Amino acid sequence: MAALYTSNSKPDSLKADAYILYMIMGSYFNTCKCDNAILEKRLFLNYKDLSLNKQYAREEKIIAKVEKLDEDFLNKFEEIDAMTRITFEGDEAEVLFYADNKVLLKAKIDRKGTITFLA
Repeated sequence: MAALYTSNSKPDSLKADAYILYMIMGSYFNTCKCDNAILEKRLFLNYKDLSLNKQYAREEKIIAKVEKLDEDFLNKFEEIDAMTRITFEGDEAEVLFYADNKVLLKAKIDRKGTITFLA
């Protein structure tokens, strides 16, 4: 029987960070779905290819950055059903959270793991 998923290359940290940010920020919304299910699955598999220690370290770094956002700003999201669009260009990822065709939060991540939030 053939494997359903095999990885022949090392995980891409930018893709893993984009997935982690999507999951962490998504937890602040009532619901949050990626608007591209295939991309979401690919990013998830890339994240799962990281060792557990790297997963935890990257998660902690992103959680610390998210927790620096204004608490009142984040609390506004708790009743919103949001969508997320994740795009990649060069050495950057953009993670866009939106609802009713209105951008709620935009984040850019570079290969060094630097996150810039644009509200």
